[in-house]
Amino acid sequence: LAFQAKLDEATAENKTLHSRLQIAAEEREKAAADLQSTKASFEEQIRDINANAEAADADRRALDEKATIKIDELTHTLDLKNEEINRLQSHLDEASTACEVSKATLVAFQAKLDEATAENKTLHSRLQIAAEEREKSAADLQRIDEKATIKINELTHTLDLKNEEINRLQ
Repeated sequence: LAFQAKLDEATAENKTLHSRLQIAAEEREKAAADLQSTKASFEEQIRDINANAEAADADRRALDEKATIKIDELTHTLDLKNEEINRLQSHLDEASTACEVSKATLVAFQAKLDEATAENKTLHSRLQIAAEEREKSAADLQRIDEKATIKINELTHTLDLKNEEINRLQ
């Protein structure tokens, strides 16, 4: 009877341990599934961030290209106006030197020169504003890129930790 009691007690203890072992295995499987789900979520977030970073980079390149085109156009116009100013200045000098040109002609050339100079100043100002806007856009896109890089690094680190935990549980 004593052996039977010990056998029954050992059998009951064995069943309890088997039940606890089965619960632990189920919890391990659930934890592994949760980690896989978290890993998949992090990978999706990283893909989204990479896609956003690529889109931001494409936007930056497009803005840079537009700004470059606008700056080139304004530079060309500025060059044309400078040529016109030089031509008008040359005419004005010739008129003054020759003294054959009437006072009215000198006044007209001076008005054209003043007008061209004012247009030149306006174009120069617009060129400077365009360059400043280009620099600001580049700085804004650089900040966005830095934030995306930081987030990717954080998610990659968390993903690595989760992968280590999955490997450890397996």
